[in-house]
Amino acid sequence: MAPPCSLRLASERDFPALLAIHEASFRALVEGRFAWDPSFQRERLLEGGLGEVVEAAGEVVGQWLVERGPEELYLARVMIAPAWRGRGIATHLIQNLQAEARARGVGVALSVWEENPARALYERLGFVAQAQREFRVPMRWEPPLTPSTSATSSSGSAG
Repeated sequence: MAPPCSLRLASERDFPALLAIHEASFRALVEGRFAWDPSFQRERLLEGGLGEVVEAAGEVVGQWLVERGPEELYLARVMIAPAWRGRGIATHLIQNLQAEARARGVGVALSVWEENPARALYERLGFVAQAQREFRVPMRWEPPLTPSTSATSSSGSAG
């Protein structure tokens, strides 16, 4: 069971903590392919906005950024501080996102570096890899068809 955590809108005051989590989370992956450029990484962290911070035990332990479109939910970033990994926080957040997607009748998409250990989590939660682009792997989760959805689909195509 995940420790109690909450989401709140990120603000500028959260940026130093998020930048530290970003570096701890991605520096080794980035340096496996490119040089670590602090300026570029700051810009990268700001792409799409700061989204929400994940808080647990009164501290910022991660970042959560979801783009909600009419056709899909796009998980742009989930980042958990190394000291807080393995406690079910990301699993809890992603399962809640999947429940939201299921209720809306849409899928969830994301993109992950092929060597990112988080890829195993996404696969465990039912995400399926799509055609790989360079070193990034687009992944997608679709809500399971319910009997009412499949009946509607079949009757709609018989026409």
